[in-house]
Amino acid sequence: MKSLTYLLNLILIIQLHCSYVITDMDFTYSASDLYRLVQTEQLISRNLEEAVNSLKSFHKNLEKYQTEDLKEYASDIIIKNPLLSYQLVKRHGKDLDVLDKFYEEFTAQIAELQHSYTKLRTTFTKPDKNDLQHAMEAIVRLRQTYNLTVDELSRGHVGTFRMEGYLTPADLSNIGLYAKENKMHENAKLFLAMALEQAEKANESTTLEGSWMEDAQLVLDDLNKNQSITSDREDTRLLTEMDVIFATDSLENLNKGFERLCQYHSVKEAPITKYKCYLDKTSSHMRIISPLKMEVYHNDPQIVVIYDFLSESEIEEIESATFYKLKRSVTQFFHKGSLHAEPSIIRTTAQTWIYDLGHPQFDYLGKRIASVTGYSLSGATSAEELQVASYRPGGHYSLHTDAIYEELFKDHLNPSDILMGDRIATFMIYLSDVEMGGNTAFPMLDVAVKPVKGSAILWGNLHPDGTIARYTLHGACPVIHGIKSIATKWVRANDQMFTRQKCKPSKLSFHFDFTN
Repeated sequence: MKSLTYLLNLILIIQLHCSYVITDMDFTYSASDLYRLVQTEQLISRNLEEAVNSLKSFHKNLEKYQTEDLKEYASDIIIKNPLLSYQLVKRHGKDLDVLDKFYEEFTAQIAELQHSYTKLRTTFTKPDKNDLQHAMEAIVRLRQTYNLTVDELSRGHVGTFRMEGYLTPADLSNIGLYAKENKMHENAKLFLAMALEQAEKANESTTLEGSWMEDAQLVLDDLNKNQSITSDREDTRLLTEMDVIFATDSLENLNKGFERLCQYHSVKEAPITKYKCYLDKTSSHMRIISPLKMEVYHNDPQIVVIYDFLSESEIEEIESATFYKLKRSVTQFFHKGSLHAEPSIIRTTAQTWIYDLGHPQFDYLGKRIASVTGYSLSGATSAEELQVASYRPGGHYSLHTDAIYEELFKDHLNPSDILMGDRIATFMIYLSDVEMGGNTAFPMLDVAVKPVKGSAILWGNLHPDGTIARYTLHGACPVIHGIKSIATKWVRANDQMFTRQKCKPSKLSFHFDFTN
């Protein structure tokens, strides 16, 4: 009992004195916030366990003092009988004194447990309606992207992979109703139909009246009657650069191609490809001793993966410095004629930045990236700060280009963006492996890159004339199981005017010349 109280108070003190805030949490996108919720759940479970044990012990003691010996006799019989009178006097004069102590101890224990429980429930921010909706949204996204049946998803079956946990028929109904409210009608029908089917098999209810099944059936019937509902594409209210660049049919086909590439290495075997692999010993003198392990996924425009770019200890240092600083990412989009920069379902990640001035221990990263790519990263306007991002299950980033000089947004650029120029190249480091899902997919090039811890992927975002290379349109596939962590350095164009003149222009984008 005392151990629980001590542990609870210790955790509360640590939480209240740490640099991060325990309010304003995000339980959908921030792994650190969800980790704290897991810790709270463990403490509450232990609290309930001790409460149950206390009740059992109290119940056992009560049974000892619950006697039928005197209860079955009438009052006048007990009064006339010396033996029964003795038992009555002894019970109330001595025996029940011990029971009084049991009641006092039990009341104190329950009061202490209730106080601890109340602290846990009021000190930490609780998930709200939005958190629950985001969790349901992630499940719908996984079903659609990976073309899963609702039945197998509810049982944690994804291809040959088996996850712990399950979804009840009532859970499926709630997700279906959420999908319907958000105009994801095909998904709504699938979830509601499976909810009712599983409930019927389990004999959850013999009547529809007064249960969730009644609402589910009514909504499903309404959806089935309305045959004009066909589209299930997410976030149609938000106007992004993709809606301006591509026609609706083209964007739909690109999204289908994106989903197909996402399924590689997870629910489908990736086709056998012959990528060019080689060891590069020429980019610096150190490469003679430790050459770069390179793999060219696409030659024109070039997409290159560099293996073993970071060591295990270097990754741990980055994650240690950023884990509790990750907050939900924002994206830019137009809504009702005005520009917004806020969280949206276009990008469901948590992120933070490693600033050069505040983190001198990571100076080596910029130098190493410059050594590998040949870009100049020493100037204040050469590149952006390193962004660290985390994708939890269901986390994704819809199709986009990394260039920022898009027609839709270029009139809204910051002066610093104009000074630095557009993002000429992206250098993205995978800080983790991912058990299932999480590919980086380029649908116009038919390329899907599976995250490999410690590796980095490099691609160009601009044509040699500075215009945007649409062919490197890409997206982050939803994570099915695991955590995907990345660190990204975006190289800016203006400081590269002279350093990259040696590179050989290709038809579609800058070609990375590792032989200089």
